[in-house]
Amino acid sequence: MNHPTREDLVAHLYDELPPEQQTELAAHLRECADCQKVATAWLGSMAELDTWQLPVLPARPKSTPVLFAPFVRWAAAACLAAGLGFLGGRFSAPAPDAAALRTALAPELIKISVVMDAKLAEDRRAVTEILQTMQTQRTEDYASLRRALETLALNTEDSLETAQQQIVQLASFTEPAQR
Repeated sequence: MNHPTREDLVAHLYDELPPEQQTELAAHLRECADCQKVATAWLGSMAELDTWQLPVLPARPKSTPVLFAPFVRWAAAACLAAGLGFLGGRFSAPAPDAAALRTALAPELIKISVVMDAKLAEDRRAVTEILQTMQTQRTEDYASLRRALETLALNTEDSLETAQQQIVQLASFTEPAQR
């Protein structure tokens, strides 16, 4: 058997190998002095690690204040003061007079309404002008296209008549009599 890998040797020491590999590795360790020396050293290290314990830290005295506790108290006090101030102002303020607000805002709302109506009328005029321009352009394009198609039809008709005459001439053509 070849020498075992470190991983296999550690798995053997912790009894994590399958039984057949465990048996083979144990037999190898009995025969190989080098591997036996490494395993013995690791077993010593494992035993030493098993005896090691974390040092016990001294307990913190209960009278030691937490550093942020005063800030939490001050923050809670500030929130309470702000909330009470808001509620006090909210409940001590007089209720708004809806009729007075309507009469105060009515002239401004009328001015805004007049301005909006003027802008709406201006937009309608602009849209009407654009639509009229588009209709004029469409009519001009239609007339231009119609003229172009009529010209094409006349040219095609003339070409067809010429071609028809040539076909008639070719059809009436007879070969000269051979002598």
